[in-house]
Amino acid sequence: MKANKWKLWVLIYSPVVLKSVLSSLHFNNWIDFVYVCCHLVKPSITFDNINTAHRHLKSFCEKCNEIYTTTILIYNMHLHLHFRETIFNFGPVYSYWLFAFERYNGLLKNISTNSKNGFEATFMKCFVEDIYKNNKSLPPTSLPLSASKPSSMGDIDYSHLLEYYKLTYLTPDLVHYQNAAASPFFVDNQIIKLKSINILGQVFYGNNGTTGRRSYVQSLFLGSDRSIETTFTCQIKYIFIHSFTPPPTSPYYEADSTHHDQHVFVFVNWLLLHGDKS
Repeated sequence: MKANKWKLWVLIYSPVVLKSVLSSLHFNNWIDFVYVCCHLVKPSITFDNINTAHRHLKSFCEKCNEIYTTTILIYNMHLHLHFRETIFNFGPVYSYWLFAFERYNGLLKNISTNSKNGFEATFMKCFVEDIYKNNKSLPPTSLPLSASKPSSMGDIDYSHLLEYYKLTYLTPDLVHYQNAAASPFFVDNQIIKLKSINILGQVFYGNNGTTGRRSYVQSLFLGSDRSIETTFTCQIKYIFIHSFTPPPTSPYYEADSTHHDQHVFVFVNWLLLHGDKS
């Protein structure tokens, strides 16, 4: 079966079909694996999803070691306990080849050959060359963004930024940069403004004191029950990059330590809503 059919079997069919077949001990162990797949098999996941999946996967592996002795089953689940770090490094499982052999097979498949005898030697030669090329991504300085020099954020706008970090990272004790001497956990007011940003092929522009062309956007908000859709129109005042690392007191500190500290924000001016004049 292909991966998509395996996903259907694990997530939808197996909890129903296996309940009357397996003992409660074996079934509960299998459900741990089902929970793992529910959390990981998503195009977009949160840190909480990843950590929850890791706990279930660890429990699944430990119980397998107790239930299935070597006389019954010999298995290798070493990679299971590294999924969390792998996802932190490469993103959700849909964004990369999860299995090392599958990934390398894909690399070999993309090597051009003449489809004649001896292509094995071509595979090996190109593969070894790729290993020792030491190809690395160009440094950011070689492909500069359309960005301005660092500048100080205005105090009025800064108050919104400070409040955002407090709510997002659950750290109400963050202090204003003007009170940095009182606490090491403060939010800096230095930002880097961008003229534009490309998100999934859509380019967004900031007003940045110009005529404002191409800076108007519509944002769709869902109600708390996700059934009420409301659209608001706004003008992008400016787009900016801000660096911030959560303090150790934040529950997101350990997870976010594997990620870059740069955040990209869009500061907007919301337009007033007018009633229907038809």
